[in-house]
Amino acid sequence: MKFPDLIILDEIPNEDKKGDYQTLLLCKLDWTEIDNHKIKRSKEWISQFLLEKRSKDEDRILKLILDEYDWERELYPNQFKHLFSLLDSFKIPKSYYEECKHFEDLALSEWNRRRPFDTAVREECLSVAIESSYLYFYMIKDALMIYDGRVDNSEMLQIIESVSLFRFWKGQTGSGLVVQKALKNLINFRHLKEQKELYERLETAFNECLELSVVPSRDETKFREMVKVRMRDEKIKDILK
Repeated sequence: MKFPDLIILDEIPNEDKKGDYQTLLLCKLDWTEIDNHKIKRSKEWISQFLLEKRSKDEDRILKLILDEYDWERELYPNQFKHLFSLLDSFKIPKSYYEECKHFEDLALSEWNRRRPFDTAVREECLSVAIESSYLYFYMIKDALMIYDGRVDNSEMLQIIESVSLFRFWKGQTGSGLVVQKALKNLINFRHLKEQKELYERLETAFNECLELSVVPSRDETKFREMVKVRMRDEKIKDILK
């Protein structure tokens, strides 16, 4: 399990005087390392387990396809990309920052503990790590709402929280659990009309993102055919030079 980097950019005066804080931290939530880690793992898995006994030409084309592929589409639903710009520089009290780091450490220590139990028991024991991960993003959302001042729309805040949770969990838990964990902040309010509509809209976007793959329909036969077509196209290019 990896978390995005919560980076302190500066310490600034609390000009709005909200809360009892004289200063606030200007922070950035940097996804670069965790995103690159997931992309690297995906490339390694495809290279190791797909297109076995491939030729040198097939191997070269495979690497070309994997390098050119727009991996960002698989990390999170890109229609929400603009919301992450709010996390490139946002205000947060030092106590919030420290609580986020506490939940990060707690989640990592619980997630990485060896538990020689059956699957169901292990999953229950991991509830502390799962809840800590949720609270990490909850604290950031709350700081955005109270101290940052740029977002006063509750629906937008819920979307930021849910999409952040999706981006965090995708590739770090079973694909069948990603949506459930990403919508944890909304699941108890689905009976309310507006919340139900938001829940269903995000659920659809998340499931569509989960279906995206550099491997067509996750079918190795179709993927092998795609590599062959690309090899043919590359040879034609060489002939026409």
